[in-house]
Amino acid sequence: MPLNDNEIERLAQLIFEKLIEKERLFNDQELEETGNTQLYHVYDDLGNISVVDETTFLNYELSRLNYLELEYVKDEEFEKANIIQNKINKIKSKIKKLND
Repeated sequence: MPLNDNEIERLAQLIFEKLIEKERLFNDQELEETGNTQLYHVYDDLGNISVVDETTFLNYELSRLNYLELEYVKDEEFEKANIIQNKINKIKSKIKKLND
């Protein structure tokens, strides 16, 4: 029995509403578990996703920037390395503030 356009539209609307409700419940659960702290979604090279707090995210970013800085120094791109070093210093400052 084929569906007409109105039935297809109604079905799509119901699916959409259920997805929105699931997302809301997921977000509410995350807030309860973390005590209303800032959360970040981090993807690895394989596309896996992790939900982390701000300190963990900043540590990931710090690792990435340290690697990038080393690559720039190795390639003798010292201006770019200096820009990255400034970003590293800002992130270290943020981490220190979060830990105090």
